[in-house]
Amino acid sequence: MQKTITNDNAEHRGIPKRIGISVVAICSVIMMAVLVLHENQFADPQDELIKKVIACTIILLANIVFVLLYDKITVLPVELWQNRRLIWKLSKNDFKTRYAGSYLGIVWAFVQPVVTILVYWFVFEKGFNAKAQILSTGLEVPYVLHLTAGMVPWFFFNEAVMNGMTALLEYNYLVKKVVFKISILPIIKIIAACFIHIFFVCFMLVICIGYG
Repeated sequence: MQKTITNDNAEHRGIPKRIGISVVAICSVIMMAVLVLHENQFADPQDELIKKVIACTIILLANIVFVLLYDKITVLPVELWQNRRLIWKLSKNDFKTRYAGSYLGIVWAFVQPVVTILVYWFVFEKGFNAKAQILSTGLEVPYVLHLTAGMVPWFFFNEAVMNGMTALLEYNYLVKKVVFKISILPIIKIIAACFIHIFFVCFMLVICIGYG
């Protein structure tokens, strides 16, 4: 019995503080080494030195803050990792039930943004005669690529933020009636929005490949 309780407590502690700080410190050293060793031949050496000093100072300050506030900073990541299976199940269920009442079902989740992009493209490029952008290299980039590259991340950002803000209200039956970690509710909405976002990132890449 004593051994079982000890194992349970060790599992819920998450990553030991010493290991967490060591990993962050090693990553910081690698980042600073890359910054210091990197050389930009087209930049002013004095400006580059100032930038490197500032960047390394920011990294050191971030490490100090991380060490001082380790317990508060790592609470949420540890909770998300411990409840990863529940989060994944709720995210898939949220995505399926959101469009369950629509005529096309889940298909509508992918069709609606495509239609929106097509409408914007037709109105601005055909109606307002939006022209292609000429890059400094002389490459002509069609307007639809600029539009898609801006709209795709905006769709994800808008859906994740708006649904994440109302997650507590939507899942109020979990918040009020049972002991539930409410910190995982917003991430459920963000992961559910990722399903559509991944599809549209692939869609955007296909358009870019099509235009060469």
